[in-house]
Amino acid sequence: MLPNYALESSGANPSVVSGNAVVMLTASCASGLGNSVGAMSPAAGSSLYVFSGGTASGASVDAGPTEMVLGGTATDTTIAGGTLELWAGGQASGFIALTGADGVLALTDNAAPAAIISAFAIGDIVDLTNVAWTAAGTASLDPSTGVLTVTEGAMTDSFDLDPS
Repeated sequence: MLPNYALESSGANPSVVSGNAVVMLTASCASGLGNSVGAMSPAAGSSLYVFSGGTASGASVDAGPTEMVLGGTATDTTIAGGTLELWAGGQASGFIALTGADGVLALTDNAAPAAIISAFAIGDIVDLTNVAWTAAGTASLDPSTGVLTVTEGAMTDSFDLDPS
């Protein structure tokens, strides 16, 4: 059974006002939301799930909520102290802006997102959840390109960081 939710809608930009989740599936979704929504801010304690065929564009994840992308696409996401989880098959495009303290970008399949990561600061976390730490692991930043390269064992990923 899917979690209950209540929405407050202003045109194409609904926001969660109560309950614990908004579920977006595919175009044949019975939830009434269809397969995409514009700017959305999940309420504290709630989660935004984006399944295969679903798109969340312009979502803002504040402290407390989580946006979980499970096969769908997150476009132009702002992490304002919350968590964006990209699961296997989940994609991020455009940008991921870390604007609040202690934002988390969690990558469960360890593939770096295509999105440009901006405003990465002290306290923010990129969590490569399935990578085993080794003492020989490295991270290096090319200041001229803004590319962060992380190598851990046999895994190497490159993250595009906005240098501004």
